[in-house]
Amino acid sequence: MTVKQFTPDIAITELSSDVQGWSSVDEVVDDCEVKLTLAKKFYSGVSIIRKALRDYQAICKIGSSTGKDSSLCVEMTIEAYAQAIAAGEIDKEHPLIIITSNTLVEHLVYDIYCNYTVKKVKTYAASRGINLHYLLASPGICDSFSVKYFAGDKLLINPTLNSDCTEILKISPSNQALSEFKTAVLTTHQKKLPIIDISGVRDEESANRARNIKKVGATSAFTPEQHVMLATGATQGQKRVKLAPIKEFTTDDVWMYLDMCGTDALDKDRDGIKDALKEDGFQVTSEDGLFPYHLPNASLIRMVYGQG
Repeated sequence: MTVKQFTPDIAITELSSDVQGWSSVDEVVDDCEVKLTLAKKFYSGVSIIRKALRDYQAICKIGSSTGKDSSLCVEMTIEAYAQAIAAGEIDKEHPLIIITSNTLVEHLVYDIYCNYTVKKVKTYAASRGINLHYLLASPGICDSFSVKYFAGDKLLINPTLNSDCTEILKISPSNQALSEFKTAVLTTHQKKLPIIDISGVRDEESANRARNIKKVGATSAFTPEQHVMLATGATQGQKRVKLAPIKEFTTDDVWMYLDMCGTDALDKDRDGIKDALKEDGFQVTSEDGLFPYHLPNASLIRMVYGQG
């Protein structure tokens, strides 16, 4: 009898040096804890917004640049609305307002990305049964940067001369758009409801930004004074309650969220985190995946930021 050696018909490829290393158990555990901590921060923000919707029937207004920070706030707020509607805490016609200001001086690539994102957010919100009103604002011709610059009313933007540009090119057009919307669209009843002004500002961005956040009174959770304002409808005089739900997020937190969001996340190592959140009493998204997102993943925004 002849015995032949069996040789499997497969190609053996040596792994490159950058993928040959193995993570230790401690490293895996630490990574999981970091992700779980981030998930708790995100869903705590969802819970804060949802509670305001339930207790005060507040209307949320988000100023969104469609950048990484404001995108996180948009997803957080949409999730809060979706949960509140599913629980019968607000009705399906309860408005959510998002305002994006086109400064008319952005890079063409960012303009294209912004327009695409607005359409996708609208579609996503509709798929979750949310009455989203997406307003697009821009400065008038006389307030546009080019007219002011060539008329000698404005110097080139730099770190010390940027604040008035924010007011002229973003804040004033957004306030005008909101005022016109409230007059034309909101019902008599809705006009009596408090408005929560949500923004994606973060302390870590800069010392100056942190001071400005404190100056305008934006907080990551509602203070007792803000609860009183919401309960008594004191926002009727345009004094809106300001909420910065990701105020204490780090830049790494924001990018980690973007890596892990969507149904086809860039970072798919999320097993068990959703269950752990449920065990800790968090209401998590009904969507597939750990974090909700208006696209299957955040690869596009990473490319826009030059990190694709």
